[in-house]
Amino acid sequence: MPPSDTELLDALSALLPAQFEALLLRAKVPAAYLPSGVAPPPTRAPDVGRWVRQDPARRRLLVEDALRKVHGAAAAIAPEPLASGAIPPPTARPR
Repeated sequence: MPPSDTELLDALSALLPAQFEALLLRAKVPAAYLPSGVAPPPTRAPDVGRWVRQDPARRRLLVEDALRKVHGAAAAIAPEPLASGAIPPPTARPR
């Protein structure tokens, strides 16, 4: 079962700034849809959600796939395969 809009927003908001930028590149989100690059991911995530809702069938898959790849590139967070449609948990933020 695919993640809900809320789960997707939570996963995007939890990304570190570099991970969020990598996701934007992988999902090909146009910069025109986003506020300044200096804004933190929780501020920019809803704008990605609005972009997805304009063409949900295609764009949601792009963002979900990019999210999995960003998490996979960051570290081997989940060595076993993820459940169908599951989004990997966000990495812990350093304090």
